Amino acid sequence: MNIERITQRLADADHHIRHQNTGTPKEFAEKLNISKSLLYELLATLKKMGGPIAYSRNRNTYYYEHPVAFKFGYDPASSKE
Repeated sequence: MNIERITQRLADADHHIRHQNTGTPKEFAEKLNISKSLLYELLATLKKMGGPIAYSRNRNTYYYEHPVAFKFGYDPASSKE
C-alpha cells in the first residue's frame, strides 16, 4: 500500500469520525472500502497519533472525545532554524 492511499484512508476515517456518522465497525469498514481488521489497525494508528477516539454503542458511531484537528503533512518552517 502506498503512502498516498494510507493518508487518504486516515483522512477519510477522520472525516467520518468528526461528523459522527461512522456506523458500526462493519458499516464503517464498508464506508472506507476496507476489511474490519484493517479498520481496527487504522483506528489504532489514529489513536497512536493522539486521536481521542471513542465508540458510542448508543449512537453506533465512533467520535472524538474532545475537539481535535487532524493534520498530516508539513507546516512551513520558521526562519529561526
